[in-house]
Amino acid sequence: MPYLDPLKQAGIDYIYISHGHEDHFHPPTLRTLDRSAKLLVARGASFLPEARELGFELIEVSDNEARGLGNDVVCRIIPTHGGDTFMTLTDGVETVVNLNDAIHPLPAYARRKFIKVIKRMHPEIDYLFCGHGVASHFPNCYVVPGKDREATAHKRQLYFNEVWADIASMLAPKYAFPFAADVVLLEDDLQWGNEPIHNTTRPTEVFACRLPDRSKQALDITSGFEVVDGQVTKTRLRVPLRMDDVREAYGDKIAQANRYGSVRDDNVNEVYELLKRNINGRRTYLGSFNGDYRVLIRFRGGSVGLSITKAGTDINVTKISDVEVDTGTYDVVLVTKLAYLQRSLSTRFGNDLLFVGSGGVLLYNSTDALGSGLNDEIMAMVSPFYYTGSRMRRRLKAALKRLVNRDELDLYNIKRWTVFATRP
Repeated sequence: MPYLDPLKQAGIDYIYISHGHEDHFHPPTLRTLDRSAKLLVARGASFLPEARELGFELIEVSDNEARGLGNDVVCRIIPTHGGDTFMTLTDGVETVVNLNDAIHPLPAYARRKFIKVIKRMHPEIDYLFCGHGVASHFPNCYVVPGKDREATAHKRQLYFNEVWADIASMLAPKYAFPFAADVVLLEDDLQWGNEPIHNTTRPTEVFACRLPDRSKQALDITSGFEVVDGQVTKTRLRVPLRMDDVREAYGDKIAQANRYGSVRDDNVNEVYELLKRNINGRRTYLGSFNGDYRVLIRFRGGSVGLSITKAGTDINVTKISDVEVDTGTYDVVLVTKLAYLQRSLSTRFGNDLLFVGSGGVLLYNSTDALGSGLNDEIMAMVSPFYYTGSRMRRRLKAALKRLVNRDELDLYNIKRWTVFATRP
């Protein structure tokens, strides 16, 4: 549910699309905007075929290109990792750097590398926009026995807020703004995470504690904030989130988010065949997983589901007519919408909906599977686009990183991110 009110009176000349994830490239939102605007994208971006279908003029910017946009404004789009990019704009007087979520999820050594690139291009930065989350409420979408979910949410978000402060201090802009991370989840079983995520120590607060003499550089802005010619002309700063306010303002949207259509047999059969095809295509890789497991996929609004069982190297997928029966015998139960699973199995970035915490919940029956990497196996099962590679190569790569002191915190290691109220 994107918030588009600020755009109603704005004349849009250009729209920058950083990468193909749905929280950055969302065709339904783009279709509401004036087609006279031009899309700025990295040359060769993976989402170009879908972007061309929307009717906008596309401007592809190469890695080392300084593309003029008129009125002395020059744009650069710099690739980072996994198809992501960031953008800089300058008119020779002021410079804007939009990092979206392209740098802060990276390991520290990689962040430093790109910060050096930015400083070489733009020694003086006026406005820095930097995300402070990966549009991800992982691991809050994972339900684990004994987990302290509020403490887990706080730990995860505080990590990214501290990284934001690191980036802002190293780039030293005139103004630094946290943005592109204030997402509110509306489904009933995910709403609990909104307040602890949004109201933990904010990026600007971390920055001010570390650099009190520069605290006025970091502003936690919200809609309506305005700066003109380097001077703040309208001060609108973020206030703590209260879910009571969200429920009052968006009650109809919350009801819509929690209203599930019926699950039709023909749609289940289609997803069943897609899942079997993907698993069969990856049978050698999936069969090499160290251990057996049982995974159940439950569809919201229906009683049917899909069961995935691994025994030795053999993996079987079956349809279940009553998902309420014997769910306790499964290691993990994935609860999601049928349409989300279909998109995960058929579109490049569809699996993000399931695993960043906005499209489903994963229920672990015990803590035993936390360190096994079973969540990675499920990702490989439900997305043909999920990169697997060689298990041996991944282990060697991890060992080499430890050897050269680059053993960075794995952002999607459930066991390392989960805080337990009681020892598991």
